[in-house]
Amino acid sequence: MGQKQKKQRLTKEEARNRIKPTQDLFVRWLFGEESHTSLTKSFINAVLEDAGGKKVREISIKSPFIMSECRSTKMPVTDIEASDENGTVFDIEIQAYTENAFLLRLKYYWAGIYRKQLKKGNDYSTLKPCIV
Repeated sequence: MGQKQKKQRLTKEEARNRIKPTQDLFVRWLFGEESHTSLTKSFINAVLEDAGGKKVREISIKSPFIMSECRSTKMPVTDIEASDENGTVFDIEIQAYTENAFLLRLKYYWAGIYRKQLKKGNDYSTLKPCIV
């Protein structure tokens, strides 16, 4: 009998070529269910770590959906809201192609995160940074 084949670790580049984290089906599965919260958080933290950012401490899936209902239709991807230990708020969006409308939508989300942080009479200095 032959020698058992050892599992080879992939480099980051090899893994990125095999696993396409921007494909709709992957994003819908990962971001689409509350039961995936821990895995989704790990995914976000891996991206932030790779970019030299701070890890998020909590996430919230804003609009979960059922995979079997959306496999063949083009639906918007679930919003994920996250925050780190400094209170920075993140709105996580994954988009494979950048269009002008997408950039405008990001600005709209960014403004909404800031708006949600203030109540009538609050001081603007209480605002936490936000990243979309």
